This record gives sequence, C-alpha cells and structure tokens, in this order.
Amino acid sequence: MPVEQTGIPARNHAHHEPVGETNMLENKKDKAITVKAALKQLSDIITSRNIPKANQIWRGADVCIVRSVPQKTEDGFYPDQRYVETEYALELSWVFFMLKDAFYAENLIDGCSKIEFFGRLANAAARAKGAKPDISCPDLCLAVAREAETIYNEITHGEFHCLTLGLGNEIYDDRRESENK
Repeated sequence: MPVEQTGIPARNHAHHEPVGETNMLENKKDKAITVKAALKQLSDIITSRNIPKANQIWRGADVCIVRSVPQKTEDGFYPDQRYVETEYALELSWVFFMLKDAFYAENLIDGCSKIEFFGRLANAAARAKGAKPDISCPDLCLAVAREAETIYNEITHGEFHCLTLGLGNEIYDDRRESENK
C-alpha cells in the first residue's frame, strides 16, 4: 500500500549534478535567484514566445519527454516511465531543467518528493494536451509553469503531498485525478 507524506519540509539536497543546460533564470549578479522570482522569469520567457530548446530531452524522476513514445519491448522490474509526448520535446525539456535548477537551489525537492514534483509537471502537460490536442508550445510550457507555481505554494504552506512508496510509477496526483473523475 502506498504511503503518503504531507507537508514536506525543505531538506538538504547534498549533491546536485549539472545537466549541461544554461540556467537562464539568474539575477544580474550571476547568483541563483529564488524560486518565486525564477517562476516569474520563466513565465515571462514563455509568454515572449521565444522558448529556448534544451540540449537533450528531459529524462529523470520517472518522467521522459519525447517526440514519440517508444514501443514497450518487455516487462521489466521497473515500471514504465511517465511519458510526455509532444512535438515540443526540447522546449518542454528546457522548462523542466529550469524548474529542476530553481527548486533544487532552495532544497524544496529531494529524492522522495522529486517523483511527485516532476510527475505532476508531466501530468499538467498531459492534461493541457488532452484539453487542446493542437496546443501551442507556449501554452504547453505555461501549463507546466503554472503547475510548478501551484506546487511551490503548496510546499511553502506545508500542503504538498507525495507518496513515499508508490506502486507502478503512481504518484499522489494520480489518485487525486481519479477521485475527481
């Protein structure tokens, strides 16, 4: 049975590896900025309709952003990734990388909560695509940025929920969605 964790406190993230992306969300003194300021800058970049492309697709925390979902070859020990299929895979990947950098910089996500965090971002992209199959790149990226802002508010108010143990790549947000149907 999955176990829920609520009110995740900020935890010390001991090791953060760069992924080769340029963090464009910085202040004028070349220091990392707060998540709140990063979210504002990210929104401004997205609404300018000039969204950078990542050097590589996002693949992490059980989420993979792809142009087309690969065919499943065989059942393995690990569950399938949570795929986000979009023609804007590199632009959406860039948004994911920027959000990762901002949230890790303030120790707001960790090894446990990252699965929920990135899973919710992937779910937000899937919901936006489901509501509008021909969604534009800025609208898709903005839907993800808005979900990140919602998550930030939940974290800062002690209302962020995640599963400490989920079966088959399940996250708390999946349960919430199925309860609302």
